[in-house]
Amino acid sequence: MCAHIPYPADIYTILSTTMSAPEAHKYEFDVKMTCSGCSGAIDRVLKKLKDVPEPTVQDYTVDLDKQLVNVTGTIPYEDLLAKIKKTGKEVRSGKTIQ
Repeated sequence: MCAHIPYPADIYTILSTTMSAPEAHKYEFDVKMTCSGCSGAIDRVLKKLKDVPEPTVQDYTVDLDKQLVNVTGTIPYEDLLAKIKKTGKEVRSGKTIQ
């Protein structure tokens, strides 16, 4: 007797119930930014993470006046921190808000 071979619909049901999308988090970073060039460097890095087929950053704001970078996404905190630090800007603090 042949074993049951699942149809594509069965596979979809199995995958959709066992695999879930990573949960999005909100992060806030206090970053030393002295000019629009500084905030622009961070904006470019975050834009690259957002403007891809499967983005790890869903939304972000870079506030030069308040020296704050807020990010919502599925990217892990340590990975995001590394991306921001790679711009050469000093990250004074960072935290997960949600």
